Amino acid sequence: MGMIICEKHGMTGISINILKDICEKILENEPIAQEELATILVDYYDEDTFLITDRYLVTDDFKREYQLRDYYKISSDEEDQRLWRPIAPMMGGLCGKCYKEYLAEHNIKVPSS
Repeated sequence: MGMIICEKHGMTGISINILKDICEKILENEPIAQEELATILVDYYDEDTFLITDRYLVTDDFKREYQLRDYYKISSDEEDQRLWRPIAPMMGGLCGKCYKEYLAEHNIKVPSS
């Protein structure tokens, strides 16, 4: 787990795998419509051994623009690079408490996929 020093919450956990545009809106407390949000679910494997599932929060527009699917199964470095090389620079993170407060305040449910 990573840590972040938030101006509001001090040292706390970090929420990652969030599109930077969404992070900026959250930090500015700008509204985001539930319908604008989408997720990408990725299962990571080391050959046949399951490692972890990650969920990435993006916008529907971003997902369409980069022709991203709802689900990926990644078993090699090559597959990982093919998926993330074009979009990784556009992903970000922010204070986990700020993220949870924003979702609750705006009654946003992160899409499951």
